[in-house]
Amino acid sequence: MWNWIPPLPIGTFRKVEKSLKNFQIKIVLDGLRGFVELSWFPQQVVRKDNENESGRASGGDALLVSHDTPSSVITLHTNLQAVAVRIMFSNLVTVCTLYLPPSTSVNERDLNRLVDELPTPFIILGDFNDHSPLWGSKNINLRGRQIEEFVNTHSLCLLNNGEDTYFVDGSRTFHSLDLSLCTPSLAPYFNFRVGVDLRDSDHFPIFLERVNVASNDAQRPTRYLFHRADWTNFALRALITRNMVEGENLNEVVNLVTKTIISSADGSIPKSGLSFPKNRKPWWNKYCTDTNRDQRRAWNVFRRHPTSANQVAFQRAKSIARWARRKSERGHWIKFVSGINSSVTAKDMWENVRRACGIYPEKRISCLRKNGQEVRNISEMVDVLAEAFASICSTNNHRTFPHA
Repeated sequence: MWNWIPPLPIGTFRKVEKSLKNFQIKIVLDGLRGFVELSWFPQQVVRKDNENESGRASGGDALLVSHDTPSSVITLHTNLQAVAVRIMFSNLVTVCTLYLPPSTSVNERDLNRLVDELPTPFIILGDFNDHSPLWGSKNINLRGRQIEEFVNTHSLCLLNNGEDTYFVDGSRTFHSLDLSLCTPSLAPYFNFRVGVDLRDSDHFPIFLERVNVASNDAQRPTRYLFHRADWTNFALRALITRNMVEGENLNEVVNLVTKTIISSADGSIPKSGLSFPKNRKPWWNKYCTDTNRDQRRAWNVFRRHPTSANQVAFQRAKSIARWARRKSERGHWIKFVSGINSSVTAKDMWENVRRACGIYPEKRISCLRKNGQEVRNISEMVDVLAEAFASICSTNNHRTFPHA
């Protein structure tokens, strides 16, 4: 979960896009109305825009859900700035994002009606603009007391661990304004963690990580890396002798030769890993990595010791890292455009364009639907696909034509 206040540079959205690569769901974007359309994100976008009295964007919510995560939008009838979806994990969970402006009084009945509209179990994430020692603040305000009563009334669990979630640049102070609430049945299955990089926001990203849940991530089959093979060693190992092929049983001969070749390859040719590689931008280079690391280091120093000197050092490192990325991206784009000629196929050209934009094909199927039920286990999904292919290829689907 992240919060932003407009106006925002387009580079911020690129950071959002990059950050979403490794996560399935949930990011809150505040104050985006009238600035940019979110249709280019590789996630489903559910949003609720809001205007102030002068007609300018003020607050609002947007919830992004990965396309490989089964989900459905929940229509809310509320005056609050909130959106919600139901998401399939091991079971259905409702995720709701809520923004409560600091200068607006919140009616307790609106909060109660919102809870009544959310199918259980549910998680409520958002910027509540509240202060209370319960979630790490040093003092308490009226909004904080109201939220304390709201949590107690509905027997909700607070997932916050006391870490600060908000940074005020002017005063160089940290506060805890963002809350993660859930129904009791979900509390044991999530860990609350605050990120360390603001990423051009004044709110830190919040991660809710599931625990004690078996991973269902797809693994790719291993393959031989022939460009790294030791062919001399392979030739010495893969000795097919006359005695091996003169056996009377043909199946035993084939199995023995196959086993010899495979064992020789395993001992002399490296294999790829089981996990899919990260989708790196093609323009990313070592200088981008180094400047990005320097920026994180400067931020960690400033966060521990928020002095003016450390703030200046962080801003300088941040500017250098941004300049390095822009320079590398521009150089790669110029090189790409200059390489377009009549010998480049349209397929190759558009693959390079998508790669430069960070758009990669999906590598896995995370869920299938059979008879109205969600199937997420890999072996069960294999059976569903096999049944579907068998049904399609069945003789019942073949047309018979009369003989002439």
